[in-house]
Amino acid sequence: MNLKKLCLQGSLFIFEAVLCLLSLLFTVQWLTSPKLEYPFIVGLLGVAVYGTLIVGSFMLYSLNQILQQVLSKRPFAAEVLLPLKKIHWSLAGLTVAFGFSLPFWYQVAQLEDAPGVMLIGLAVVAIPFACFIFFYIVEELFKSALNLQNENDLTI
Repeated sequence: MNLKKLCLQGSLFIFEAVLCLLSLLFTVQWLTSPKLEYPFIVGLLGVAVYGTLIVGSFMLYSLNQILQQVLSKRPFAAEVLLPLKKIHWSLAGLTVAFGFSLPFWYQVAQLEDAPGVMLIGLAVVAIPFACFIFFYIVEELFKSALNLQNENDLTI
């Protein structure tokens, strides 16, 4: 059980470290460039990168709260609903943040004359949106499970 907890918390930490590293790399690249060729597109990409860092960190914090509830043997408690809702809306924010990267994907597709690159950019935006829908279903399922659990507690 302790190894499982360490692995799960370690994976959350590694994911946060990757987000911070990508933001750091973008910042270094942005600050050391003498002249930006497409400053507006790079600015929108910066909004996407830093928005992903902020929203992703918030989402990882909420995931850690849920992990603590699960490891304390209370996975179906009402306290889990708020972090689930936070993750749900964080995924919506992540979709919007990734949407700011679409002009970058379009510019890369134009420069390389490869329209498939734009499809990759659309997929990057669609994946958090699909997770947003999935978490909505999980949240509603969790609410109904809590209602059933409360009804069973009342009937006994």
